[in-house]
Order: sequence, then C-alpha cells, then structure tokens
Amino acid sequence: MKHRIQFLSPLLMFVAILLTGCSGCSGMGDTSRLLHPYLSEEALNSSEPIAVAAFPEPSLEKLVSGLKSELNLTEAEIAATKKMIAEERLFDNLNYMDSRRDATSRQAEFDRRKRMVVAKPELLWTFGFILPPTLDPLELKATSIYEYGKNYLYDYTLTRDLSGTKSGEDRYNALVAQWQQGKITDLEYKREWASLLSEENDSLTIAKSFYFSGGIGNVASQVALEYAELAIREYPDSFEARHVWSLCNRKYYLGTDDEKVISGFRQLVARFPNSSIANFELAGVLPVYSLFPVEGGSVSQNPYVEEALGAIQRAIQLDDRIDPNNETLGACYLTLGDYEKALAVYQGMSEVYYGHAGGLVSLVYEVQAAVSKLRQQAGE
Repeated sequence: MKHRIQFLSPLLMFVAILLTGCSGCSGMGDTSRLLHPYLSEEALNSSEPIAVAAFPEPSLEKLVSGLKSELNLTEAEIAATKKMIAEERLFDNLNYMDSRRDATSRQAEFDRRKRMVVAKPELLWTFGFILPPTLDPLELKATSIYEYGKNYLYDYTLTRDLSGTKSGEDRYNALVAQWQQGKITDLEYKREWASLLSEENDSLTIAKSFYFSGGIGNVASQVALEYAELAIREYPDSFEARHVWSLCNRKYYLGTDDEKVISGFRQLVARFPNSSIANFELAGVLPVYSLFPVEGGSVSQNPYVEEALGAIQRAIQLDDRIDPNNETLGACYLTLGDYEKALAVYQGMSEVYYGHAGGLVSLVYEVQAAVSKLRQQAGE
C-alpha cells in the first residue's frame, strides 16, 4: 500500500492537467476561435495572408502628443514644471527603481515624469532618464501579452486520464518500479507512460501533457515532440496541433539547435500567416538581440531583423490585444539603428525592468548613449 501511495501521486499530478480533451479530437470544437477572436475561421485557416493596414510607426512626437492630451496641462503648470526641472536633481533612477517603493509612490513618480516630458521633451533623449516605472524582474506579473491575468492565452485544457481503473493504476506502478530499479531508461519510461495514456487519449493531448510537464531538452520534451509530430499528421489543418508542435520543437531544441526552433515557427506562420500568435512568437524566437550594433546599425549585421520586424508589426496589426510598445519591436528598431523609434517604444511602455543583466533599462541607456556619442561626433 505504501508503494502504491508513493507512486500514485505523480500519476495524479500528471492526470490533473489531463482533463477535458483537445481541439483535434473527433466531435470536439477547435479552440482556435478563442485564440483568434478577430479572425473568421476562413481567414485563420487560409494559407494566404490577409491585407492589413500600414503599420503606424512610433515616434517621440506621437508619444509627447499623447502625454499632452492625457495631462492637459495649463501654461502655468508647464512653467512650474520647467522651473522644477531646472532646480532639482532629476535622475534619481535608483530610487525610482527601488522595489521597496509601493505602487502609489511609483505611480506618483510616473505622473511627475510625464509632466516633465511635456514641459521638456528632450529629456527623453537624456542619458539616465526613464519615463515608465521600472521594476525588478521578480516583480513582473506572470501574464501573457495576449490575455490579461493568464499565463498563456493558449493554456489549452488537456486530456482524459486512464479512466481510473485498477488495471491502469497497477500497470503504471509496475512501470515506475521497473524505472526505479534501473531496468529501463528515463526515455523508455516516458515512452511507455505515453503509450499507457494513448489508450484513452489521442496524440495531440499527450503531446500537450508532456510539453507542460517537461523541461527544456529533457526526455519529457522529447516524447512531447514525438507525439506532436504524430498530431500534425493526424490533424494537418488544426492550428492548435501545428502550434503545439512548434512549442514542443522549441522546448526540445532550445539552446542546442536554434535554427530548428526558428524553422518550427516559420512553418507555423507559413501555414497560418493570419495568426497573431504565430507571428508574435516567430518574432520572439529570432535572435534580434544578440547582434545589435552599438551605433550606426546595419541589416547585414543581423540577418533576422527584417523578418522579425515584419512579423511583430503584422502581429500587432492582426490583434489589438498586443501592445505596440513591446520589447521585441523596440529591439528590432535598435538593431537597425533607428534610435528614435526604439526610444519611442521603450519610453512608451507601461513598465520596464532592470536586474543583474540590465534588462530593458539597459537598452534605453544603450539608445541614449549611442545618440549622445553620434551627436558629439557631429559636433552638436
């Protein structure tokens, strides 16, 4: 009995995320409409890109204009703010970034900095001046860009269990015993486990189960990818099946074969070019950050940047839930040396983060420092 209780727990935890079925299963609806509420089924399933409006390029002028409309300051208030700017120490960013400050004081500082920008827009270019609130990465909310308050918009509900039979439970316990005794490898154990689950579930639901339970590059992610490959053969027209395959492919190859990771999302976009999720995630896996220049900017320095820029712009145009002021878009402009657009994106964000690796705060400084150097070289 002790053995059964000890090893039933991981089975129950695994089954806890295997509850209600998949989009590819016969007789069940596809979740794609929930993921893409602005697209018709015909548009989503089409392999022909639909036309979108021209992308509204960001600019500091637009950012300042928006702040002016938001605040509606009087001339007297603007004059008082200019006087304050001239008299005080401006850039106490360490205090601004202090994680011990409460939300109210941070918001008050954010509002104050907005007034400062309206009164003196050139502050946005001044090294060290950060307009949005700055947070430690540990404080960032675990929310998706797609849906507020949830980790993933595509947090698919998953599968049925082994039907709770004593036979299924005993077979699972016997499998665990073999694994613990070293009679089978980790990979054999996971594959046999998946085989047991396949008696009650299809390949797509098993792929999702192992994807959510596995780590990067481990045997669980390998089994997830194997079943995801079966799923896209079984459900070739399902966005969910192809998307799950792309996610499993990323988790298995991340850090060891980045070109395979990129290829997976390119295939997703090629089949579903009107999916905001596909375009957003393709832009996110392209290595735009790794090669951006300190100054100048050259497409030849980063062969991915134009593809990433096109993908993130299309994602924003397809889905207004995606904030146009996002990290990927800013990185693309920075890589291209389009500093004003990069700065407009970063300074227009609702919050930026800092930390041991610098985070977005360091990217803002990168832009400001590069422009300052270029101006010095030009004798300005």
